[in-house]
Amino acid sequence: REDANGNPKTGHLDFLVAAYKTEFYWFEVAECARRLLLASAIGMLDPESSASPVAGQLIALIYTVVFTKLEPYKTAENNVLAQILAYSLCLFFLAALMIKLGAAGDGESDQKVFGVLLVMVLGAAPVAVFVKFVYEYAPALCMACGGAKSEPDGADKGDEVDMGMKPEEHAGEEEAKQGGVSLGSKARLMDRSVT
Repeated sequence: REDANGNPKTGHLDFLVAAYKTEFYWFEVAECARRLLLASAIGMLDPESSASPVAGQLIALIYTVVFTKLEPYKTAENNVLAQILAYSLCLFFLAALMIKLGAAGDGESDQKVFGVLLVMVLGAAPVAVFVKFVYEYAPALCMACGGAKSEPDGADKGDEVDMGMKPEEHAGEEEAKQGGVSLGSKARLMDRSVT
């Protein structure tokens, strides 16, 4: 495979493979195949039969195993999110099959419990994305919005500032650094982008 970053003929296609590990550059094709199978194969089956949810369940299970075994994305967070979405899809098709077969229960309380469980399953991925966002950016946002004290005159802009931490919190400061960028510098970057 040619390096898309240095080749002007293929550089415009880099977005297709940028999220994947180098050995899984082809995974976008597999992802498109999954989407096509779910959209077309299920749509071609009889909507009145239980074959549609069963076919969806089988396709979703196959791709759940693929996402779990291969972990094709560069970041662990994206792999976990892909697995959560794959399991959500499996549970969604299981719920569709239960509804089709009438196994969801006929009582009002059964319907309410089933509805709550279905909302929880479908809400798992958006909640995971929100938690990831809060975990990554909330400390920087808090510091940018006033939690940080201003830099003293003469301080180098690249230097880390105390940010009002207590001495015992300095021990965990190294652990707070992510990829060579500390939360303090993230706060300064976000503060500059807001203004």
